[in-house]
Amino acid sequence: MHRNRSGTDRRYGGLRQRDGRSCPGGRVRSGWRAVLAAAALGMACVAAAPDPGWGVPSQCPGEDDTARVQHALDSFRHVRLDRSYDVRSVSIEGVNRTIDFGGHTLNGVDETPEAEAVLLLRGRALTLRDVRVNANYRYRAAVRWHSVRTRDPAQYNKIFGMHLSKARVGILYGAFEDPVDAPQSENTITGLTFRCVQTCLHVNQPNGFLYIANSVLDCNPFEWKRDRPGEFDDAEARILNLVRGHVEVANSELLKTSTQKGCMAEIAAGTLKLANCHFECGGSAFLLRGGSLDAANLSGLTNNDSVPVVDVTETAQGGLSLLTNCRFRRMLAVSRYSGMPAFRGAAGGSHRLALTSAVLDGWRPERLSSPPEMVSAVQVYFRFVEADGTVREESLAAPPFPGP
Repeated sequence: MHRNRSGTDRRYGGLRQRDGRSCPGGRVRSGWRAVLAAAALGMACVAAAPDPGWGVPSQCPGEDDTARVQHALDSFRHVRLDRSYDVRSVSIEGVNRTIDFGGHTLNGVDETPEAEAVLLLRGRALTLRDVRVNANYRYRAAVRWHSVRTRDPAQYNKIFGMHLSKARVGILYGAFEDPVDAPQSENTITGLTFRCVQTCLHVNQPNGFLYIANSVLDCNPFEWKRDRPGEFDDAEARILNLVRGHVEVANSELLKTSTQKGCMAEIAAGTLKLANCHFECGGSAFLLRGGSLDAANLSGLTNNDSVPVVDVTETAQGGLSLLTNCRFRRMLAVSRYSGMPAFRGAAGGSHRLALTSAVLDGWRPERLSSPPEMVSAVQVYFRFVEADGTVREESLAAPPFPGP
């Protein structure tokens, strides 16, 4: 029989007694069968390497759903949920594992104030499918994706399908404060959706990279205001709060349409990259306190005449944002043209925007940016309505950024 250094049956991923002898039953048993066999004979067994087969939580021992689900996640290399489970909090760790939610949901039931998250993602090279988490308006986040140690980063993970609901924060990537400085990178999500989530993504991870594709990032309240009146904060709702790190979103839709308060995405440091995306928002689309925004083939619709598309604060010093082949549109029926610049910065600020091959529907050329020197524009076209109701088009060519 092949054994590893701990004496555990390597072929079967089985269990062994604390005294080193094989588990009872006439043959080596694995996973929950080994635990049940040992319990029947009054023997204490300890978990070893995950079983190479598929584990089902309902067939695992435990006094409640939390224990059963966690036992499956700890004992099997591959886990398949066979129904929805009510859990306090469970974690997925290890390397090269597959977890298939099968369309079932982890429902958070911990009523402890400021409970951390329903699901903790700490593993490496994980493959997760059809993940569904309902935080039930509790918890600080539905999912916390983080590295426990610098030498053991939560990276190279792939998620195919994830739906998060009823949460203050959908995904906490890193930590709210003092994240572990680890290369938490090469992580991807395809098919990410939200419902009743105030902040879809809160990213605070040094050397953190997250890639999202074919998704709908929606921070509208939906039934939250009906279920918990007065708790949802329209001004603080975001699809993204980027404190530190790098986020790329491709072929996706970004939505904050229920209010004109606040902004859709806020960047304090790091980079947000958007490719082939569309956004709709009632307030300012992007608030830059630092870092940068890089966008290509981005289209956006806004209906608020009192805020810009991109708002750059005085704290954003020395950065450069690149916007290429973009189209920003205001409903021309709202007013003939916007009285607010499309791009607004602070006087004396040093952040710059390079705008190339863009169309601004609902702005006149003189309303491109304030201050004017903040934006360098090449091949930019403006469409707006004249006093007589005719739609007029103008183009603008500007010199490069002025020197110091």
